[in-house]
Amino acid sequence: MVYYITCWSGATHHLLSDYMNVTEGGERIFIDNNSSKETSEAIHAASKHVIASETNIGFALGNNQGFRYLSTFAHEDDIICFINSDVKKPDHVNPRRQGFREASLSLAESLKVLCQSETPSLYCANIGYQHVHGTLVPYAEGWCIATKTKIWQSIVEEPWNPWNEHYVGPYWEDNDLSLRAMTRGVFLVHVDLPVVHISGGTAGALSHHTQSYEENRRRYLNSVQESYPASWTNLSTFRKYLGHRGTPSDIHHHLELLSGLSRGFVIELGTRGGVSTTALLYGVERFGGHVLSIDVVDCSKTHYGNNHWTFLQADSRDTRARDAVRSIMNVWSTVYTQPTLLFIDTLHTYEHVREELDLWSTLNPKYIVVHDTESFPGVKGAIMEWLVNKHYDCWFVAPNNGVAIMRAKQ
Repeated sequence: MVYYITCWSGATHHLLSDYMNVTEGGERIFIDNNSSKETSEAIHAASKHVIASETNIGFALGNNQGFRYLSTFAHEDDIICFINSDVKKPDHVNPRRQGFREASLSLAESLKVLCQSETPSLYCANIGYQHVHGTLVPYAEGWCIATKTKIWQSIVEEPWNPWNEHYVGPYWEDNDLSLRAMTRGVFLVHVDLPVVHISGGTAGALSHHTQSYEENRRRYLNSVQESYPASWTNLSTFRKYLGHRGTPSDIHHHLELLSGLSRGFVIELGTRGGVSTTALLYGVERFGGHVLSIDVVDCSKTHYGNNHWTFLQADSRDTRARDAVRSIMNVWSTVYTQPTLLFIDTLHTYEHVREELDLWSTLNPKYIVVHDTESFPGVKGAIMEWLVNKHYDCWFVAPNNGVAIMRAKQ
């Protein structure tokens, strides 16, 4: 089940029609923050779950009231989405989604597909960055953010309180929430969800909240200093990652995916300039692990000196390379029993990719990701044939030359 928690205040009943279209297929929990008579009547007619307040208690406290209310009947695998009232469906299908079945999915259906993943994640319609103490720190924008109930429970300060109620007035609550999620091993994942934010439709212009905005900002900056006294935000890998993610390339769209899957023992076939290597290292530096990269060309200077990285110059189809990696894993057998991720981005021919899949799958990686599935038909063909009678599920993602994501079946 997908539950939507939404705060309503003021005279905002004109937003209800678009909101209902967006949230079709889910159960709606409304917090009536002392809204106008017309708005109150409209939301009571639209949902059987309305929590009324005599005053406007704000975004954070209102969301927490809805969350506590859900604790009486929501299951741990149910999906809870905090979503603003000022949302609507997109006027057109994102070009990256055209021609795919997922393009026609509703928001509820999209969230159900996403939350099948075992990786603890917050899914959001947009990720922003705040410049904090000389570093850009990511955050999931709070106007549409969702995950399973059990993931929300893992990041609460108190039982059923995911939002920090010390943030008075709008802005910075989502920064605080995202910071807490990252410190507890939950990923922030930006997804092309079928929803658009009507900016300023509820909170109004920033100029109306200058005092509370600055107070909340100072509170957040202090929490960053407490949470990250010498954190990954100061590491050179993080800075490189932000640079690569913000620079158009043949793979920049998929860097967030790679960093999200990168933990434990990671094998990379194909290093070149080290863009994908940076994303993989960004993951293991946050959550523990080691990246071993293999390329036929000497790329040893790409991340020279990084203790989380080993480079092996070899042909990725050579059994001796595979055996060398297996020997390394045997040495670390108390830590790594199998690769968490195998990433392939080498020569884009059917024969080459098929040989790599046959060879390296013998190490039983939990995830296999292959790049350039849309740009080179031979790559996708090799994957489709290799998957026959294999115990892997597979998804193809189209943008930025495409990737295949294969996950071992349980």
